[in-house]
Amino acid sequence: HLNSLRKTATESGVKQAEAQIRRRWGDSPPGIMMLGRRDWNQGIVGLIASRLAEAHHRPTIALSVGERESRASARSVNDFNLMEVLEPASYLMTRFGGHEQAAGFTIPNDNLSELAEFLESVSQGRTVPERESRIEVDMRSDPSMVKRDLFEFSERLEPFGQANPRPRFMSTSLRVLDSRRVGTGEHLKLRVRDKVETWDAIAFRQGDRISDVATGSDVDIVYQMERNTWNGRTSLQLVVEDLARSHQPELT
Repeated sequence: HLNSLRKTATESGVKQAEAQIRRRWGDSPPGIMMLGRRDWNQGIVGLIASRLAEAHHRPTIALSVGERESRASARSVNDFNLMEVLEPASYLMTRFGGHEQAAGFTIPNDNLSELAEFLESVSQGRTVPERESRIEVDMRSDPSMVKRDLFEFSERLEPFGQANPRPRFMSTSLRVLDSRRVGTGEHLKLRVRDKVETWDAIAFRQGDRISDVATGSDVDIVYQMERNTWNGRTSLQLVVEDLARSHQPELT
C-alpha cells in the first residue's frame, strides 16, 4: 500500500514538474534544472529528480519546500560530476552529501535564490555529456510477456536508482496504432500493440522522430515498464528510451 501511494505521488510530482519546465523554460531547459514544490514529500524528491534527469538528459535537483528550509535530492546523467558543481555552493546549505551521480542537501529558503543564480552561471560554462549511444538491455520480451511473468517480481527490487536501475527490455515489430507529439511537441505519445494487447507508451524528448512511428507502421523499441496514475486511474505504461522502424537494423 505504501509503495502504491509513493508511486502515485511520484507520478503526480513528475507531471507537476513537467508543467513547471514548460512554463519556465519551454523547449530549452537549462544545463542544470532545479524545481520544487511545497506539496512534494521529501521521500519522493529523489524519484522525481531521477525521472526528470532521465527524461530531459539534464542534471536535476528536486526540492521539498518547507516553511523555512527545503530538502533536496539531485541526480546526474552520464559522466556529469554533481559534486564538482554543488560542493562550491555547499556554504549555502546546512547539510550536504553525496557522490558524482547523486546528492542530497538541506538549504534555508532564504538561500534558494542565490543557489539558483549560482547554478545558472555554472550551467553556462559546462557541457552536459551526450546521451550514451549504446543502451544495455536486460531482456528481449514483448510487453505482454513482461506484464505476465516479470513486472510484479521486478517491482519488488525497488527502490530503483543509479545503482539499481529499473529493468530495461526490447521488443520488435510492435504495430503503431496512434502517434502524436505532446509537451509542446517535445515528446512522443504512442499506442502500440504486441501479439496480445495494446499499450500506452511515452518517448520523452523524441518528438522529432514522429516520422519513424507513423500510424500503421511497425516499430522496435527499448523500454521500461512503469505504473502510471492519471485522473484516479492506474495502468501500465511503456517508457520508451529508443525506437526504430522495424525494417531498420535491430537496436542493440
